Amino acid sequence: MGIEIHGPLEDRFDEILTEEAVAFVADLHRTFEPLRRRLLAERVERQRRIDAGEDPDFLAETKTIRQADWRVA
Repeated sequence: MGIEIHGPLEDRFDEILTEEAVAFVADLHRTFEPLRRRLLAERVERQRRIDAGEDPDFLAETKTIRQADWRVA
C-alpha cells in the first residue's frame, strides 16, 4: 500500500484505520498528489509575484458576475 503510520496508535484505532480505510487514503493520495503539488507550486509563484508588488485581482472569467446588478431581498 505504501502508507506508513508514525506515532502511537491508541486503543481501537484499528476500528478506524482499517485496511480498507488506509487503502482509500492511499488511493486518494495517488490520485490527487500531482494536483496538490502543482497547486502548491502555483501558490508559491503567486505569492512571489504579490511580494514583488503585483496586486491581487479577480479572475477574468468572473467579470460578468461582478459587473451585474445585484439585488438582495
